[in-house]
Amino acid sequence: MTASAGLLWAANGLLTSGTPSLDTAEVLDLLFSGGGDERTRLVVLELRLPRLVLALLGGVAFGTSGWVLQEALQNPLAGPELLGVGGGASLAVATVVFLGANVPPSALPIAALVGGLGAGSVVLFTAPRRSHATSVVLVGAAVSLLAWAGVTVLVSLAARSSDVALFFQYTVGSLANRRWSHVRVAFPWVMVGFPIALALGRVLDVLALGEGTAGGLGLDVARARFGFMAVSAALLGGIVAVAGPISWVALLSPHLARAVVGRRSSRSMMLVSALLGATILVVADNVARSAIGSIETPVGLWTALVGGPAVLWIVRRGRVGFAS
Repeated sequence: MTASAGLLWAANGLLTSGTPSLDTAEVLDLLFSGGGDERTRLVVLELRLPRLVLALLGGVAFGTSGWVLQEALQNPLAGPELLGVGGGASLAVATVVFLGANVPPSALPIAALVGGLGAGSVVLFTAPRRSHATSVVLVGAAVSLLAWAGVTVLVSLAARSSDVALFFQYTVGSLANRRWSHVRVAFPWVMVGFPIALALGRVLDVLALGEGTAGGLGLDVARARFGFMAVSAALLGGIVAVAGPISWVALLSPHLARAVVGRRSSRSMMLVSALLGATILVVADNVARSAIGSIETPVGLWTALVGGPAVLWIVRRGRVGFAS
């Protein structure tokens, strides 16, 4: 099954499953002809559709972010969850939310951008130059650990004991109960960040030649990498602000893209990685909704169940050494 076919299948599942259960024809009639009763329209248009759109936006953001980080750093283990970007973004948003700052929801992605870029910059400029890929990941793991510790402290001190949903949102990631208001927060960040990443694809192709060659061609490698870290943080900002740090989608999507289409230009690969990211997240959200009967689980739990073993497989296969 191709990625696009899998995405269509999963999207159909999100729109048709649940109560009321619908078939594809009913959903299409509702979306394009205004059919269905008032209750069905409410469920599909106000509950299921915004959740699907947010999953698509999140998948595109994660898939693109993962490709940008791995190519810019020439590190197959580079991902927001292992470089501190996701943890820093979550810590910044959790700080604003749990400390009761009077900040509108539309400003939360800015906090996520600042937090993610700050944490990622610490990793980028602390890791030894020309270090092995795993050395960078170790620094990133330390920064991520500190960020997650901060999030846990904030949740423990500021949240009520009943705020389990908030805990999962800021530590695991969830798409449950998302509405159009959440989509409006994330949409502009993805719609601006994704074209910028595509436009910078040729710079990634130069970085792929190696640090020495890229520098010889006149590229400021350190500045370029910092710029791509900023693009990655911006892409993640809107999603982390409304859904939390859904892990491992960004790390896995580029690897699947290389396995599916081989090696092409960064722009082409970025598109494939974005498509696969959207597919992974929509499929995972289907599982989160239906795997345990009527009990809904955070989507981040399911991406972690797949992503953790996948990282071990990548390391075990010795695929941690892009030449640089």
